[in-house]
Amino acid sequence: MLAERSYQQHTRLVLVQPFEQSLAAKQQSLDTTLAELGALVEYEVADVTAAATFYIAEVYLDFSHALLDSERPTDLNEKELADYELMIEEEAYPFEERAIEVHEENLELLTAGVYNSWIEKTLSQLASLMPGRYAKAEISSGFVGSINSYAYRMPIAPTITIDPVDDEAKPDEATNPIEVTARISTDAVLTANHGATEQP
Repeated sequence: MLAERSYQQHTRLVLVQPFEQSLAAKQQSLDTTLAELGALVEYEVADVTAAATFYIAEVYLDFSHALLDSERPTDLNEKELADYELMIEEEAYPFEERAIEVHEENLELLTAGVYNSWIEKTLSQLASLMPGRYAKAEISSGFVGSINSYAYRMPIAPTITIDPVDDEAKPDEATNPIEVTARISTDAVLTANHGATEQP
């Protein structure tokens, strides 16, 4: 419940101008929320792991949506705004991809005989994000077996850095019209690694 509260607080943070300041706050919230959810996974209880993994994926998805819905600068011309929109989409995409990957990792619990409301929610999200693959998926809830523990390694959160703003730079000297925006590294690799074991 406490981790869920942190998740709700994280989703309420929006990216507004000045962009680099609100992004820093959102990133700090992202790190804190992922750490709390990762601690839940250490209990190695299947139902808890399914819930925590679902929320981990949703944290990434929320960050992607926050970028796409972020407040745009008001001092950009038409071409600069078009470039800005393109950059935002490119930066948001890896977070959505990580959300999909983590949700898919959650579905691996099915092979261990775990099926609960969190797995259903994961499948529903995947059907929305990737309808061609998951919208028509038919998964039976009649699993007889279940597991009591589940080993999971937290995925690495994407690294976010903020370029300092040079207030004295002239417009015609700028190599990028969107200097004030954050540069989000997409080089981080998702290292989610699942393994399920039965407890005696």
